[in-house]
Amino acid sequence: MTINWTRGGDANGTSLIGEITISYDRLVRLFGKPDKGSGDGKTDAEWTLTINNQVVTIYNWKDGRSILRR
Repeated sequence: MTINWTRGGDANGTSLIGEITISYDRLVRLFGKPDKGSGDGKTDAEWTLTINNQVVTIYNWKDGRSILRR
């Protein structure tokens, strides 16, 4: 299977479908540095990708530095 992906895309309308366990460093090696988080502290890092014409978001949810400082 070949997956073609690009950075960016409109993440509006995406929702949780599943979870993966992967290190931050590995995500950076695969997809580059993340976009900034949500701004409300719920995510610290986000990647928005388009894979085979489907928008995919990868992010940490309420487990990063922002939420742990509260």
